[in-house]
Amino acid sequence: MFDIDVGIGTHTLISEGLAWHGSTAVTTDSHANIPGAIGAFDQGMCDTDISAAFHKGKV
Repeated sequence: MFDIDVGIGTHTLISEGLAWHGSTAVTTDSHANIPGAIGAFDQGMCDTDISAAFHKGKV
């Protein structure tokens, strides 16, 4: 969790080291393709799917 002023979610994934080349992430951000610039896969999903991913650790 980050403060609302940290920035755009997919950019924060990269700048905070949470997405890297070869990694996979799930977000609620509709611009989930941005981590592709560093060779990561990011899938935009709805809130319910994200909650399940957090709970189960997989989708």
